[in-house]
Amino acid sequence: MSSARPLPVGSFGAGLLLIGTLAAPALAADCNADVAGLSAKRQGFVDKLNVLAKASKGKLDPTASCPVLRSLV
Repeated sequence: MSSARPLPVGSFGAGLLLIGTLAAPALAADCNADVAGLSAKRQGFVDKLNVLAKASKGKLDPTASCPVLRSLV
């Protein structure tokens, strides 16, 4: 019979917790930058649609707005 010794899970778990704690602010900053960039890009498309709607008195022309709507997706 082999006598297997259990791994010291406590120290392993503490190491993972420490790594996760140190990496979390960097990941949050990257995520915030990504979301801000996507929001700015989306707002640009919305602004283009608003200009198109204002030019045609509140109604979007399907031919003119279709490329902008596809870009928004």
